[in-house]
Amino acid sequence: MDNLIEERYVFWRLAIHDFSECTTTLELISTTSFHKIKMALFKSAIIAYCRPFSGNQAKYKKNKWKIDEKWVVDRDLHQELMDLRSQLFAHTDITYRNPKLAPFGDKSIIAMKGFYYETAMELVEPTKKLCTSVRNILLDKIAAYEKENF
Repeated sequence: MDNLIEERYVFWRLAIHDFSECTTTLELISTTSFHKIKMALFKSAIIAYCRPFSGNQAKYKKNKWKIDEKWVVDRDLHQELMDLRSQLFAHTDITYRNPKLAPFGDKSIIAMKGFYYETAMELVEPTKKLCTSVRNILLDKIAAYEKENF
């Protein structure tokens, strides 16, 4: 990789890998009956999906590499996944959890916004479809880019 043209190509190919990892990981969810394993797989898949959109260091480009969000067909789901990744799965954002501290005898308890198994499982199929859609758009962009540059 010796220039900006090659770097864009490599980043797009890495993004294809991330989208494939997301889809494959989501498909693994049906292979287990353990809820904790399913949640771990779901979280891993969402992190893989979001990786190409999160800003990746470049060698030849002034700004970070990101997949264009205009290629996303379901912006609401995409934003929900990005928020889950950024505020809950990869970080512990107090603003997302919105915790409330309450006295309980000589201790304190914390009540907070959660993210539940049922919600995650409802998102599996829509996320697979979204990921596949973005991956297919990117594959078309890569094919055109290869013709133009290589």
